[in-house]
Amino acid sequence: MPIRPFHLLSPAFVIVAMAIAHPQAASARNAPVAVRQAGRSLLDVQLFQLDQAHSSIEFAVRWMGLTKVKGTFSDFSGSIGYDPADLTRSSISVVVRTPSITTWNDHRDRDLRGSGFFDVQKYPTATFRSRSIERTADGFVLHGPFTLHDVTHDVAIPFTFVGAVTDSGGLGHRLGFEGHFTIDRKAYGIDGPADLNKAVPGMTELMISDQVEIVLSVQGWMWTPAKLGDPTADSLYQAIRARGVDVVAKGFRQLRARVPDSLMAVNEGVLNTVGYHLLRQGRDDDALGLFHLEVETYPGSAFGYVGLGQAYAETGNREAAVQNCEAALQRNPAATRAIEILRRLRPTS
Repeated sequence: MPIRPFHLLSPAFVIVAMAIAHPQAASARNAPVAVRQAGRSLLDVQLFQLDQAHSSIEFAVRWMGLTKVKGTFSDFSGSIGYDPADLTRSSISVVVRTPSITTWNDHRDRDLRGSGFFDVQKYPTATFRSRSIERTADGFVLHGPFTLHDVTHDVAIPFTFVGAVTDSGGLGHRLGFEGHFTIDRKAYGIDGPADLNKAVPGMTELMISDQVEIVLSVQGWMWTPAKLGDPTADSLYQAIRARGVDVVAKGFRQLRARVPDSLMAVNEGVLNTVGYHLLRQGRDDDALGLFHLEVETYPGSAFGYVGLGQAYAETGNREAAVQNCEAALQRNPAATRAIEILRRLRPTS
């Protein structure tokens, strides 16, 4: 079958075409992949992302000394550095977007987002970064700085490790944790109006309690499929296996110069997905090349830089790993995977 010019092909088909255009290269590129050298990686933990859809950050505060008003933050992200051999060597970084606060009452939620309480326009995030994990008689305790309303205090978070499982369908691995802690809202400058800080008539309780209980149910997820289910991602992966990332990247650049971005099947998500898949398969050079292509194509995004940071850390290049993780954080301070990688490369940071 003759190969048509790139600009006459559908974007998804172009990737397949690139893979078969030079079949003589396929046998060499499909040779068994060398296993990554033991001890080469600078990372001593497995990196999991928080699964927001299956995790929750909830709070409860007593109202007029009678009942507790409960709420949640629906938008947050985080990363876990997990050591399956010793949980106390694990770590976690979490970023919560405060505008996502909800107590399922529109009037109250507007007040909570306003300047009298969380002032979410001025302070759009709350953060926690573990410093250490302590083993106790009935579980564990996380220690680390918690920042809210631009005020930071160290907190201790008792938690239990629920367990680790393989995802349904073998698409990934999951971890489960449950924890709780209590903060004094006024210690973080969450005061509210004066009339809500008075004692309830006939009681010693304040209208709004100073003490806020925070309950955590956290699930970490690592995507580790044996095969890529997305046809475009799989076509790109197979093209790189057949011809190498340099040749495929050249074809991608030529295609992108002719085709509007909106019609490109191989977008940032596909590049990032395939980059991590290549890294898991031990194709380190191909992964580095694809993450470099992602950074070149989407220079304002943090995702490609995080991928480069992890790939360089896995291949033992500390300086390049640090530089790329720092570049990711410059673009997105909430890039928690970069934070977790850097804590392993710069333990004192």
